[in-house]
Amino acid sequence: MRPSFGREIQSRIFQNGVFGRRPAVPTDPVELERRALAAMSRDARGYVQTGAGHGTTMAANRAAFGRWALVPRLLRDVSAREASIELFGRRHPSPFLAAPLGVLELAHPAGDLALARAARAAEVPLIISSQA
Repeated sequence: MRPSFGREIQSRIFQNGVFGRRPAVPTDPVELERRALAAMSRDARGYVQTGAGHGTTMAANRAAFGRWALVPRLLRDVSAREASIELFGRRHPSPFLAAPLGVLELAHPAGDLALARAARAAEVPLIISSQA
C-alpha cells in the first residue's frame, strides 16, 4: 500500500463531490450497513445482523467501539506518516486486519475468495474463519 493511498482516495471523493458525484461505496457506516443489508437475502441478513443469545456481547462491543475517536492534529507536519505495525514478527503497512465472518457465502457466493483478494490488494492480513 502506498503511503498516500488514503489521501488519494479522500481527494478523489472530494473532487467528485464538487461535481455532485457520490462515491460508489458510502463513507457513512450507517448508510454502508443499510446498503449491504438491502443487497443480501433474508437468510444472509438474519445471519450477519444478529449475535448469539440476547446480543449482549454485540451491544457491548458496539458501545466500546463507539468510545474511540479520531482526533485531528492541526497545524502539524504530516508529510512523513508512518502507520505500520509489527505483529507476530512481521511488519504490516497498516494497523488493520480483516476479521473472520463465518458462512460468508451467505452474503455473496464468492465471499471468502473476494475478501481474500481484497485483503491482499490492500495489504491487510486476513483472519480465516473456521466456517470458511
